[in-house]
Amino acid sequence: MENINSDNSIEKIEFLITRLVDFSNENEFDHTLYLSFANEKAKTFNRYFAEIDNETHKAKIISDLKTNFHFEVDNIVNEMLSTKDNTQYPSDGTTYYISRPILDTRIKSYKNNYKELIQLFLNSVEFETKSKVKDKTKEAWFLTGIQLANGKAYELRDQGFSFRDIALKLGFKASDNSYFSTSFGTSKDSKNIFNSLDRLKEIIEHCNLHDIKICSKFSSECASKYQNELIFN
Repeated sequence: MENINSDNSIEKIEFLITRLVDFSNENEFDHTLYLSFANEKAKTFNRYFAEIDNETHKAKIISDLKTNFHFEVDNIVNEMLSTKDNTQYPSDGTTYYISRPILDTRIKSYKNNYKELIQLFLNSVEFETKSKVKDKTKEAWFLTGIQLANGKAYELRDQGFSFRDIALKLGFKASDNSYFSTSFGTSKDSKNIFNSLDRLKEIIEHCNLHDIKICSKFSSECASKYQNELIFN
């Protein structure tokens, strides 16, 4: 269930951004004043941002802050410039518009002020999202490699077990048997762990680090494909 406080925090952040817009429109640029305001709002932002549980919502807020600010200022400036005369001339019924006014000093100043404030604000906020990095030690290819490296998979195969039975006996799903069947042969399939030097390095490094004895069949298979490129303890 989505945290109610999280929803409130998103609304508060939206209001906070509106205040940045208003402030830059109401105040002439003064570095000390703008820096103080930006820091104050950044602290508030950080507090509300930390209360949001949904990582997707947090990622969207970060994206909006980093990419949409310039659209915001352009929209406001365009609104300032959108004066028009909708007088209907009875002769032909055409609506004539007064040409857009030239960007005056006040609008130029506002645009510059807003950009200055946003930059000060972005320099102060802290974006913290949880890392979505996969734990490789729980992936089928890695676990298969460990069972090959420690020799258990070879022992079961020598006893005549099918690859499906090997997978089940070693705690895998039946559908993971293809990792074993391809790794025992010369398949070019990506599930054959011997087709990836990088994966083999990770498996061997794990074994070395955790004092897992590597069987001779595994080390021989590695050596036949990658001579002098893998280090065994």
